[in-house]
Amino acid sequence: MLLAWMRAYFMKMKHRLRTAVAAASAAFLCAVAVADAPKTAADFDRSGLAKMDVPDMDGAVADFDKAIQLDPNDKTAFYNRGLVKAEKEDYDGAIADFNKAIEIDPKSADAFDMRGNAKDEKGDHAGAISDYGHALELNPHMAVAYYDRGVAKGRNGDPDGAIADFGKAIELDPKMGEAWSNRAEIKAAKADYDGAIADFDQAVALDPKNDVALIERGDAREKKGDHDGAIADYTSAIKVDPDNPRVYFQRSLAEKAKGDAQAAAADLKRVHEMDPKFAPAK
Repeated sequence: MLLAWMRAYFMKMKHRLRTAVAAASAAFLCAVAVADAPKTAADFDRSGLAKMDVPDMDGAVADFDKAIQLDPNDKTAFYNRGLVKAEKEDYDGAIADFNKAIEIDPKSADAFDMRGNAKDEKGDHAGAISDYGHALELNPHMAVAYYDRGVAKGRNGDPDGAIADFGKAIELDPKMGEAWSNRAEIKAAKADYDGAIADFDQAVALDPKNDVALIERGDAREKKGDHDGAIADYTSAIKVDPDNPRVYFQRSLAEKAKGDAQAAAADLKRVHEMDPKFAPAK
């Protein structure tokens, strides 16, 4: 379950970066004066964000460095440089930049949220939860902060707290597929398979190509003894990603449980052809 959550974190991080970059790049392209050569801190901020869109992360950091040299109180430069460092998995550097952004603007809910993400990836789940709490104090309608805190609570051994936070994120943003998927995973871990399947249904409805949700829903259906439903989900997941041996293995188990030994053997053969050293996760 942790691996799925980590994947969801990085997908969300990249989405946040793309969103920030798209808005800033549009502003950059409209700034005719900047097209010649950046001169002010704001110019370098826009130039750095445009480079993130390339992506040229090292060039972006260099531009944010220049912005900060010109304006040591440029909270935008510290925040965006923190985003790039987090993207490069330099979490200590990211935290330092988010610290500075917060020092300059203590009411920046985004900076608290992103610092929480960096802390969570370092394993400081309690520190992350605290930061998400500060973000929510500043912006009680920040769905992504509830989602992030839910991930941190799950990693910190508080599944019920995680379920509650994912529920709040869903209430604020019903189209947040990651929240549906992560809440479903926790419900499945608590053996609430019906609740898990219902949440996975929502995640798949939002993104029919979400192979992780399809696989996990198949697992939940198999736990309930719904072999046909599980096989259908694994088959759908294979259509999305035909190179994942784990899905063929899971489907073989469902086929075997159903009594279809021939199909199960064929899937096991496929697994070993794809990865002779494959071993199922325990």
